[in-house]
Amino acid sequence: MKTLKILFIILFTVSTLVLAQIPNVNDVKKTATSTVSQSGNAAYLAAKTAFNKAVKDIPFAVNSFALPLHNPHYTIKGIDIDQFMKTVLIPALSKLINVLPTDKKVVITGHASSTGSEEATDNFMGNTALSKKRAEAVLQYILNNSQLNQSKFKIEAKGSKDSLPGIPSSSSKNCRVSIDIQ
Repeated sequence: MKTLKILFIILFTVSTLVLAQIPNVNDVKKTATSTVSQSGNAAYLAAKTAFNKAVKDIPFAVNSFALPLHNPHYTIKGIDIDQFMKTVLIPALSKLINVLPTDKKVVITGHASSTGSEEATDNFMGNTALSKKRAEAVLQYILNNSQLNQSKFKIEAKGSKDSLPGIPSSSSKNCRVSIDIQ
């Protein structure tokens, strides 16, 4: 009987020591979640940096919301807009959206020059509506030429309120669509 008591005490002591070496399950979960979150955040930041380097504003003609896809007067990085969107913009968006946090959206913002009024008149739709239609045209092009989900995007219309820095608000360079993350 005494041998059984000693054996029991030894087993109890050994099991207590072994269990003390095993980390708390909740601590392991927290560490794993934190590691995944950090690696996801790093992937997002890397994709966002690459996106911001690659993607430029998309120019539009004054008073137009039609994408000038093959017009040689409207190029980005020396290539026509159609090629830029297919070879640069959509691939960059695809990479970014794959790691986009759930609380973030890709914001497509339409802009206009200050020629014309912000609101509609008898013969002009207004800069606000024009800039919205520009952003919608870009989004529609992206959706038609990719498998990206519309729920990842948000449309904004700035009209002529957000001119390019150092550029007169009346300049046609302000007739554009910008893409960013919010």
